[in-house]
Amino acid sequence: DEKKVTVRFLGGAKKVPLDNLRVTIRTHTGDWSVDQQKSLTDGKTDKDGRADFSLADGWYYVEIASDKEWPYLN
Repeated sequence: DEKKVTVRFLGGAKKVPLDNLRVTIRTHTGDWSVDQQKSLTDGKTDKDGRADFSLADGWYYVEIASDKEWPYLN
């Protein structure tokens, strides 16, 4: 049974929403060499820094990337 999950990314002291981040969800099996080879789903954050996904109960990795340089993303 899948549930709607919303992740939100905020940055800096003022907690500014980070828009247009590429968000990748990967299943967590405990073996990163396997998990990193295939993404489960991808999305982008909106102007409020949110991205919505439908996921079953479980463990996941969340990866973020951006074309824009953000001082708080390393």
